[in-house]
Amino acid sequence: MEQIENKFKKFRKKFIDELRLLDSKYSIFVNIQDAKENKIEVLQVERVFFRVIEKTLVSDLIISLGRLYEGYNREGSDKRKKQQYTIKEFLNFLESHPKFTKKYNIELEQIEAHKNDLEEKKTLIKNVFKWRNKYYAHADFTELEKIKNTAKVKYEDIRFLIDFAYDILNYYFVKFDGINYLIDLNCNKELDDLLDMTIKYRKIREEYFKYRINIQDFTRSNQTNDVSDFLIELEEIIFGSLPKGVDRKNET
Repeated sequence: MEQIENKFKKFRKKFIDELRLLDSKYSIFVNIQDAKENKIEVLQVERVFFRVIEKTLVSDLIISLGRLYEGYNREGSDKRKKQQYTIKEFLNFLESHPKFTKKYNIELEQIEAHKNDLEEKKTLIKNVFKWRNKYYAHADFTELEKIKNTAKVKYEDIRFLIDFAYDILNYYFVKFDGINYLIDLNCNKELDDLLDMTIKYRKIREEYFKYRINIQDFTRSNQTNDVSDFLIELEEIIFGSLPKGVDRKNET
């Protein structure tokens, strides 16, 4: 029994880590979308950077969901090597250990009900896999237009599949030891802080370059060592805060 319980704990840790990452990535993506709609200054200025972030998040969400739901994208038995940490394998694991499920009051009827729920969502799950297999994970761009028309996946569908997986899995986690594992890490505050700091930084930099000519003129007119050294040091402090790659001589 101890070996089975340890296996269950491995499943739980893997799933909770995966779900927390999925939830965080989706929350960041939505927060960026909201910021764009509200025309936050930094997203308008740094649009290329945030566009790359958006595309990366969507790609990773699709691929990560594929790992979680692997097995529900195919009909019949799969003779390939079984995926170790998927919802399908987890439910099969529970069914194959009746002494374990009995000890923790896990009803086989509930496992079957969850399997049926997953079957009902198979069309949506398959659409996610079409995007993963034909676009995000493999370069089969000849199928792109077909996928757009026949395998529609909305952003709210991604949110639904994250919550759907969590609701199924957390049911068994609570049964095991009564602990309700939350997946919402509330990382939006960190993104908001980052956006605020970026806006403040740009304003400081713009103000500096606005008065830079005056600083340079003042430096040339004050050639005593103490004043000159101080102004050079001040300039280095200000420029030292700029990201690597910024053209310090030509930027205006």
